[in-house]
Amino acid sequence: KSAFSRLYQIEAEMASLYGKAANGDMGCLGRAAQLQECLEAEDFYSTDTRIEQVASGLGLFARKSIFNNIANAGWIKQTAKHDF
Repeated sequence: KSAFSRLYQIEAEMASLYGKAANGDMGCLGRAAQLQECLEAEDFYSTDTRIEQVASGLGLFARKSIFNNIANAGWIKQTAKHDF
């Protein structure tokens, strides 16, 4: 996600501006709308999906899933009892 840090900073600023608007500072809405448009133009709201797709393509989720299946089956705990 660090590759998208600039976009996350924009999102944080936008959220802050919307929070100020919710507290009565309506002058913030114009800037917040500009930031929203910027995020939409960068396809920011699909960032997590894109990260997952790349990680999956690299096999990162498959490895994690295999490890979790082994751990959940208790295989690691069973082998830990034996000296090899």
